[in-house]
Amino acid sequence: MNPIREARQKLDLTQPELAKRVGVTQGHISSLERGNWKASPELAKRLALELGISAMDILFPDEKQQGQQ
Repeated sequence: MNPIREARQKLDLTQPELAKRVGVTQGHISSLERGNWKASPELAKRLALELGISAMDILFPDEKQQGQQ
């Protein structure tokens, strides 16, 4: 599962709520969660702070999944 979606759901946040907190649109969050866009380093930092996860997990989600296998 996408680390942004996973962390957001654990915190019981909606996409619009998270989007407002980090200053982007709900559509941007949706695209990030679907893997259509990659977060910039600055956005990854803002998301990481809001979600309580590592910015590296947001920037490089495939590496985290490989480590879990």
